[in-house]
Amino acid sequence: MLLKDVPGLDAEKNKLLDSVRRAHNSHAQLFYGLSGTASFSLAIAYAQYLACKEPGETDSCGQCNHCKQFQKLSYPDLHFSFPFARVAGAPRELNCEYFQKEWLQFISARKVFSLNDWLNELDVANKQAQINVDEAARLIQKLSLKSYSGGPKFIIIYLPEYLHPSAANKLLKTLEEPSANSLIILVSETPERLLKTITSRCQKLYVPRAKESEVRQFLINHQ
Repeated sequence: MLLKDVPGLDAEKNKLLDSVRRAHNSHAQLFYGLSGTASFSLAIAYAQYLACKEPGETDSCGQCNHCKQFQKLSYPDLHFSFPFARVAGAPRELNCEYFQKEWLQFISARKVFSLNDWLNELDVANKQAQINVDEAARLIQKLSLKSYSGGPKFIIIYLPEYLHPSAANKLLKTLEEPSANSLIILVSETPERLLKTITSRCQKLYVPRAKESEVRQFLINHQ
């Protein structure tokens, strides 16, 4: 996803681009804003910019193999984590790997969505969702592996406030000392629910809802 494909948020995009130009972009970042913002899409577009082999001043090239993989959500070093609930037939040690096919289809069809949208997609809206300790172990293992693409490794955690306390504590060291050339982006709607020890390790970006005028212009440009 190109940065220009995310509606509005010009000021936030410029902040991210400026941090890259000045080499001040942290290995752990927290994008936060109310439900209904495009913060998750912005996280993907930002990761694509960092992975792009020939980035421009304001956006990814959109043509290199890394960009093309991002556009298909098939970049091999891009990993997603998200709240989930147990479903019938799932293994006892359950993590997000089990739901990857459904998740990729879900986010491919939406730039903005809510947790309820995702849980309804899984048909588990009446169950308690969380990110468990098995998932935290999976993320740590993913970052410990050598890059398949030869580029940076990314983990995007949607709603980290749903991390079980044991999972959150398990991730602390990884947030503080990640593997080389890797980035963890937390996309939160209620950052006050996160452990202070997590938020203190992250570079923070507030993501507001796009202005009506920005959305209108975006729709005109993408007709």
